[in-house]
Amino acid sequence: MFDHQWSKVLGRTKSGTLALEEDDHGLKFEVRLPNTSIARDLAESLARGDINQCSFGFVPTEESWDYNSEPVVRTISEVDLYEVSIVSLPAYDDTEAALVRSKEMSKDFQARKKIIKKINSALSA
Repeated sequence: MFDHQWSKVLGRTKSGTLALEEDDHGLKFEVRLPNTSIARDLAESLARGDINQCSFGFVPTEESWDYNSEPVVRTISEVDLYEVSIVSLPAYDDTEAALVRSKEMSKDFQARKKIIKKINSALSA
């Protein structure tokens, strides 16, 4: 979805236009954008970098709380995921969304992202 709005569906697993994959880092998704005005506008904003993050709708099914830390820390281990959104204001700053036009470009993008992270890490050290 775009911005958690149920009227702005971008893809669905049921129709094969959304693929979800979980790894050690988190959730990865790929969506084939529809030919709609919302999706075209979103694609332009993604290409420009104006929108580049995600958020998720879920219900925790397994969690723990550490009340001995300040602030209190909540660790969510399992969830029932009910939606993934590309958003303009993310709840989680560690998320990323990018417009990729092909699988080859996706591989190149991931390689460039790793290089940029290494450079940023070296500069902040």
